Amino acid sequence: MGELSPATFPLPKLHRALREISHEVHNGHGFKVLRGLPVDKYTREENVIIYAGLSSHVAPIRGRQDSTWQGKPADVLVAHVKDLSHGRDSQDIPGPVVTADKQVFHTDAGDIIALFCLSEGESGGESFLASYRDCKRSAKIPPLTEAQAEALDAVHFTAEENSISLDFHKGDIQFANNLSILHARAAFTDSIEKQ
Repeated sequence: MGELSPATFPLPKLHRALREISHEVHNGHGFKVLRGLPVDKYTREENVIIYAGLSSHVAPIRGRQDSTWQGKPADVLVAHVKDLSHGRDSQDIPGPVVTADKQVFHTDAGDIIALFCLSEGESGGESFLASYRDCKRSAKIPPLTEAQAEALDAVHFTAEENSISLDFHKGDIQFANNLSILHARAAFTDSIEKQ
């Protein structure tokens, strides 16, 4: 995964279009969706390789998503957003990203985030985006005061009121500028057939 780049994953017919997506994400509206990759044609491993390879043309540096895999130290470059809450204790669930619960507006680490939809749930799970100005917090900043917490609540409610919902489906890749776009996810429901 760490070796995938435009040089090792050449796409001569798509490179220019992917660089235009990069420009839009970095300097334009701050997001773009690549639609309709035929995920059913490929294995899960091939889909992840295609995702990382395509993404390398949009944003060439990948950040580490986690530092452990199956309880052992590892550089995790891709994380799966999936409901893992069934049959687990709540202390084993790191947050809403691995549940079917709503995820409120937030940013993640890194400049650009990318999400690849390998499959859809039975219902819900819409992806939402809202623009904001960079207000990153340093670890050196003291805890929030009540007034600051209220201000962040106002940012959240403003984002909800002014967000757009993406029609995000199987085979789509969503790119968003994490320095200017907040993102959220609606709660979802899985079925045996659709997860």
